[in-house]
Amino acid sequence: MKEKRNFLIGIFLSGIVGWTLGFLRLPYLNKNFSFLLGFITCLAIVGLTFIFISIWKKNALLHNLLSKNDHPQNAKSTFSFVWFLVSGIIVLGGLMSSFFIYQQHQFSKVQIQNQNKKLAQQSELIVAAKKSNAIVIVNNLLDKIDDELKNKSQRTLSENTIERIAALNFSFEPYSYWEGDTLSKRKWSPERGQLLLGLSKMKIDSISFQKIKSITSFLGADLQGANLKNADLNGVDLRNANLTDADLSGANLNEANLRKAVLLRCNLEKLKLKSANLEYVDLRWAEMNGANLEGINLYTANLANAKLRGVDLRKSNLEWADLRGAFLNKSDLTEANLTGANMGKANLTEADLTKVNLKFADLNGLNLTKTTLLEVGLFNAGVVEENWFEKLTEWQVIGAKELQETHKTQVDISNTYNFVIKKIE
Repeated sequence: MKEKRNFLIGIFLSGIVGWTLGFLRLPYLNKNFSFLLGFITCLAIVGLTFIFISIWKKNALLHNLLSKNDHPQNAKSTFSFVWFLVSGIIVLGGLMSSFFIYQQHQFSKVQIQNQNKKLAQQSELIVAAKKSNAIVIVNNLLDKIDDELKNKSQRTLSENTIERIAALNFSFEPYSYWEGDTLSKRKWSPERGQLLLGLSKMKIDSISFQKIKSITSFLGADLQGANLKNADLNGVDLRNANLTDADLSGANLNEANLRKAVLLRCNLEKLKLKSANLEYVDLRWAEMNGANLEGINLYTANLANAKLRGVDLRKSNLEWADLRGAFLNKSDLTEANLTGANMGKANLTEADLTKVNLKFADLNGLNLTKTTLLEVGLFNAGVVEENWFEKLTEWQVIGAKELQETHKTQVDISNTYNFVIKKIE
């Protein structure tokens, strides 16, 4: 009975040790193989245990050795030696299995890397060929457009030419391409960007150009670093477009659709954006001083560190927008919706926030020197200082007294902010 018990305990302990080795995640093992390694090692150890016990029972020398050691201490020493030997075999088997799996993994990894490298090279060649062919096609079309414009004093385009432009542009679908060793995260179309840039420079009659923009979508156009200064892009479809580092100063983008476009570090000074759609747009570090953004839709837009000095943002929608570190000095935000906006450390010196909705907004570190805060909605807005309302007097905020009489700060039980603003009941 005791032998059977020891036999079962040995198998159980062998299984635990083997599985532990599998999940030990030795430095040279990849974590993705831990379960497989544990499973294989466990099977190997159980098999080795059975083999060793079978040999042990049939081995007369070991049997005699154990039977002659009647003294408990000798029997204990012999038993310890045997289990030490078993453990050594277990560990050796586990390490051999681990090494085999490691070598197999390394070989597979090298194969995958070589395969990816070849695929990347093939992709780059395909993209290069595609770009080369597209450039030739676009240039030929622009040359024909230029010839047609030269023959017409009013620089108008025929309906046939306008339809050809739309049809060709439709074939230039956005795609991912390799940028160094990495694949671009978003899909863009350099061909559409080149076509729009070329058309904007050709001084086409405004009516003809408007027809082109009305039937042609430049969705996903890659216009990175493009010079579109004073360009007439009224009503253009530039959703998901890449305009990083582009110069759009003085351009007309009234009623344009720029949803999810990237305008990182763009020059947008004195830009016209009346009734434009700027939902989810990326405007980080953009230059927008003096721009007219009245009634603009900037829902969830990223305006972190953007320069918006003297901007007209009356009745604009900035709900849940990111305005951290933005410069809004002397800007007019009358009746703007800033619900949930993150305004941490934004500069609102001498800005007008009359009737602005700041519910749930993050006001931590906000510069409100000489700012107008009349009839503002501050329900559950977050602040750092408990004495935030007292500081409004120090900052010379217009409307400070009214806010101090009707609002208070209290500890934020949700732990989102230090304090939140509540109305005095």
